Amino acid sequence: EGWKAAARDPGAVAVSASVLAATGRNAAEVAEAVKKAKAQIAFYASTPAYRRVLEFHGWDVGPVLSAMSRRGQWDAMGNLVSDAMLNEVAVVAPVPELGVRLRERYGGRLDRIGIYPSVTMTDTEWRLVIAGIRS
Repeated sequence: EGWKAAARDPGAVAVSASVLAATGRNAAEVAEAVKKAKAQIAFYASTPAYRRVLEFHGWDVGPVLSAMSRRGQWDAMGNLVSDAMLNEVAVVAPVPELGVRLRERYGGRLDRIGIYPSVTMTDTEWRLVIAGIRS
């Protein structure tokens, strides 16, 4: 719609997104990444700036998370982020599957993707992710 309103060719506009990736090399690392991703999502969801996003999805946790943040209950806030919320906002996959999961979700929709992984990845792991995206 924005392209039409601006009278621009959709092919002339690059679409990009930053993606939160809860990833790891094994099940324990992925589980820890999920916990951290839920905490990060809870932090953002506690702010008024994200209320419209929460409302769009029908998630009514914003006011509760805001109250928890004012009380300093940071460690407990992630518990209010459901797996459904996590999977809507982030991509959860072990490192070897991450590229394929990103392609499945964003292939044909994005021209560029910025990935915020939960672990520091080696060059070899990044090449694996890139190969999965391009496959």
